[in-house]
Amino acid sequence: MKTFTLLLFLALVAQQRQSPQQPAPLDADHCRCSIEVTVKRAVTGEPIPNIELQLRAADTRTPSPDVPIYLQLQGTLLTVKTAASGRAEFRNLAEGSYTIVVRRQGDFFFEEPSSSVAQVSVYVGPREKPIQQLAFTMLTGGTVNGRILDSNRQPVRTAINAYQVEFQNGQRTLVASSTGEETNELGEYQLTHLHAGEYYIRTVSSLPQQNQTYYPGVFGPRSAVPVTVQEGQELSGIDFSIPANMGVTISGIIINTLSGSDTQPNGKLLHTLSSLYLVPRNTGLYFDFPQEIPNAAKQGGTGNGTEFPFEIQNVPPGSYDLYPLFLDTTIDTHVERHMSPTHIDVGTEDIRNIKPVIRKGTALTIRASRDGSASPPTTPFPEASMLGVNLIPKDSQPSQSFSGRNGFDISLKPSSWPSISELMEGGYFVSVRLSGFLPSDYVSDIRQGTRSVFDDGFVALSSDTTDSLEVIIRSGGGTIQGRINTNGQARRPSPVTVTLVPDPPRRQNLSLYKNATISPEGNGNFSFTGLAPGTYRVFAWENLPSGAEQNAEFMSEYETRGISVTISAGLNLTNIDIPLIHVH
Repeated sequence: MKTFTLLLFLALVAQQRQSPQQPAPLDADHCRCSIEVTVKRAVTGEPIPNIELQLRAADTRTPSPDVPIYLQLQGTLLTVKTAASGRAEFRNLAEGSYTIVVRRQGDFFFEEPSSSVAQVSVYVGPREKPIQQLAFTMLTGGTVNGRILDSNRQPVRTAINAYQVEFQNGQRTLVASSTGEETNELGEYQLTHLHAGEYYIRTVSSLPQQNQTYYPGVFGPRSAVPVTVQEGQELSGIDFSIPANMGVTISGIIINTLSGSDTQPNGKLLHTLSSLYLVPRNTGLYFDFPQEIPNAAKQGGTGNGTEFPFEIQNVPPGSYDLYPLFLDTTIDTHVERHMSPTHIDVGTEDIRNIKPVIRKGTALTIRASRDGSASPPTTPFPEASMLGVNLIPKDSQPSQSFSGRNGFDISLKPSSWPSISELMEGGYFVSVRLSGFLPSDYVSDIRQGTRSVFDDGFVALSSDTTDSLEVIIRSGGGTIQGRINTNGQARRPSPVTVTLVPDPPRRQNLSLYKNATISPEGNGNFSFTGLAPGTYRVFAWENLPSGAEQNAEFMSEYETRGISVTISAGLNLTNIDIPLIHVH
């Protein structure tokens, strides 16, 4: 019994030595803690009054009931509005962690357009600071207004919108910045709540892209002039007229001999066209969803029902691809879309008697192998590994599916060999991503048939053929570790994007690009693993537009500011110091 008592005593002593009691958190009376917040304009630094802030306690302890009169308790929230100085203060707080929440209000929003809330969590108390100081920045939208007239200087009633350039898979595309507006009876319009940046102003109607009028009064985006909007600026006088000469007429007969539609009472197959598209080429912009040409093709056909007269009016000069669409509805599981491009160069004269032909597309089989061997690999693929293959059209074209953007995105097990049927003829960029593979695994080659397309990341598909795409995976990829050089700033003002960009001639291979996002609270370190051997440049960006690093025109301004690195198999590069680039 004495032995048991002694052992129990020793155990209690040991427990007390191993787990010393933590001091109780200070209450509001003893802590006298506070959080001071400032809200200001991002560009000018001017204070913003009447912005509502919320204080959320991170635990169950609540601040002292001795709260200043301007604080209102709403459940577990305390709210306060900024004064004319842009400042607000949460006083008489107990020790603990708190979150300050700011929501976009009225004309003010955050630098990240998609964010409706900004928040920061802080601790107040003797372990760090009893008084914490925080700052938030917000923006106000700009305004563009003007007037739209016809060629006779008469007001035009039309929808209008502002479009900003975004980057998708290395290509520039125009994206609507707002819901748009209608001109009034005087042809006047006003576009509001625009973020700072460049905009293309254009009419919006059921007409195809080439017949939309862009500021300063031109058809299509090639000759359009963007306008620059600053924060809070009202840009007036953006007037333009819709040109009178709408272009020439294109006509001819579309030939469709493909089977795969309903049968008429006389036993003949219907080959009726579904839609017709005329898509501009070489505009410098990629059109995600080209608009259908309304009422261009006459239904029913002539002769044996395989020829369809069509006519497209008011086509401005330029280079185009004509896409007739035929739907195969005889398959039980899905509907196949058959389209074939016909290239047309338009000048000042009508184009007649052309005969576009709808052809079957390509069937593409995709397979993965390790080290390019057809035999079972010595290092098998992990059980959870998945391979993602994205085929992205080089030129604008109608969507080949009923949903999503142009192109095809397929995920597969490395052991499977799926086939994509009825791919439209044309050129495609290939992007491959690995998921669930070993950290050192990388894509070492992409082959179309027996030809390597790894350097340019580009495949050309012909109509009515069968082709193959092989993705070769190796282990022993390189690694890069580094740190962002903030030029002496103790804290990064916004998230930083680090990108790894392949050197020419492999810049079109979208699989070789890598990126990482580092939050302002992070330590500035980054790493990339599973890198294919070769030469790259590493960039660190503040305010990098999404996908811009894949666009040659954008990168030409910043090319020399990246750090060049050369990767070999198994190489681990460390201590890479990357200067921070602010995108203006």
